[in-house]
Amino acid sequence: NIGQFLDNAVRNLLPALTALVVIAPLLIFFAGRSGVFGLVVMAAIIPLSLVLNAVSAHFQTKSQTELDGLTALVGEWVKNIRLVRYLSWDEAFRRDVSAGVRKFMTVSVVQHFMACLIFGLSMSWWMVSATGVIVVSRLLGYPLDLIGFFGSLWLLTFLNGYFTHLPNTIRLYGLATPSIARITRFLR
Repeated sequence: NIGQFLDNAVRNLLPALTALVVIAPLLIFFAGRSGVFGLVVMAAIIPLSLVLNAVSAHFQTKSQTELDGLTALVGEWVKNIRLVRYLSWDEAFRRDVSAGVRKFMTVSVVQHFMACLIFGLSMSWWMVSATGVIVVSRLLGYPLDLIGFFGSLWLLTFLNGYFTHLPNTIRLYGLATPSIARITRFLR
């Protein structure tokens, strides 16, 4: 997880920042104040991803904890199989393992749902910012001619190509954080 985050951050953060520096002035030139709004909406995916990622990271940590407990329980069962059978604790172990699997699967499904939500938003977010440019230009009475419209749409789509990967980078950070915490606890 840590290596994936570092790899993804280097591959995606630098190009996204470079594209923002190059494309922002062009978008403002083509669309004016509504282009600024489009940029703000495009950049809003980052804090939104951070919030969703915080939830995802919380469930990632819970998932790892549940898996650790389940692994310990199965390990105890395997290690003490003769004693478990002698004392007729098979049913108790089955119930405990079944409950552990249910907890683990529930937490894992929520964590996976959050990852899918972040991915879905990142792939479709350009439509929100492009719609924002159109709506704001109408509300401000700013004339957005055909060149301005298609120029801003193309620039936002191009910029989104770089911003699309940022939520995934943030998601990978959320997966790396619990891993770093586990490594730190292990080393202590």
